[in-house]
Amino acid sequence: MNTLATYYLENIFQRKYSVNKISRTIQTFCYGKKDDNFLYQVLVLDLDFSDKENSMNVLLKKIALVFDELELEITPKNTIEKVINLSFIRKRWIEVRNEILLKNQGDELVNYCNSISKTLENENALISFLQEKRMLGMIFNGYTESNSNFTFTDLGLLDGTLEEKTDNENIKYTLLCLVSEKIKGHSPKN
Repeated sequence: MNTLATYYLENIFQRKYSVNKISRTIQTFCYGKKDDNFLYQVLVLDLDFSDKENSMNVLLKKIALVFDELELEITPKNTIEKVINLSFIRKRWIEVRNEILLKNQGDELVNYCNSISKTLENENALISFLQEKRMLGMIFNGYTESNSNFTFTDLGLLDGTLEEKTDNENIKYTLLCLVSEKIKGHSPKN
């Protein structure tokens, strides 16, 4: 408990004629326990798209930043059990959604925003989304011991790499722990 870790996550999407990279620096802080579960604060410190000029990436970054400050309840098996600050995230999404749709038009964008709204209405759907490798699934992945894809130390997760191939693209997910330390006598203010 009271463990602070900073991770660098990189997702590389390689299609036939293009490569797109999304990198994030994420800080996790385990600040307590509720029953057997651990309480985490998760902050996105930096988010970067390889193609910064792409207008879709500008919108995706704005949407992604809705999820840049999470409070999660994590099971002993290292999976997300609950989103503690769900009402805060919903409120932020409404503000971002209204801003996006005020400045942009199109049925596809409206449908995408509606799908995010629908996901936020159902906590289990949101947890499934956050467990995806492209989100927080490389950190809260169900693993608690080293295996062929992930390495753990006594302070927790050290690194991991997964690759997926589909007919249209190859995806590589990489995680590297930059800093991990135990902090004595500190907990966030509620």
